[in-house]
Amino acid sequence: MDNSEIEKRERWLATLQQCYSSLFEEVSLYNINLPIGWSNIFEELLENIHRREIYLEFQKNKTLEEYRPVKVVQVKQKFGDFRFYYNGGNDDGISLLVSQAEKLAEKTCEYCGSTTEDVKKRNIINWICTTCEECGLKLLNRFKR
Repeated sequence: MDNSEIEKRERWLATLQQCYSSLFEEVSLYNINLPIGWSNIFEELLENIHRREIYLEFQKNKTLEEYRPVKVVQVKQKFGDFRFYYNGGNDDGISLLVSQAEKLAEKTCEYCGSTTEDVKKRNIINWICTTCEECGLKLLNRFKR
């Protein structure tokens, strides 16, 4: 990644941190390290969690008095999977949202964001990633140099 890409990524994360400040209270931006192809999945997940928490706030009752808001801990790719670690969020709806994002990432190229049928987990010189065929070949060629 060159300096302009790093700066762009840092600006993007800072914007997300401003938009969803309550979710980012306990995390360093260095713990958010996911491929650019999954950025839309991550943004959508944050928005869905935010909306769910607003809903829960309006629906307070005795069972929800114990609800603890979501605090993002870490977001990354590991073994070709989207990983979203968080504290709080003790609500089945939050767990479902995270699960849906993880499933969506299984069918989304982590490099270009493509959702074509050729997206799958690939072992590229002992690096497991989720890519479309085109990005998988580019990555393989880059590693072979």
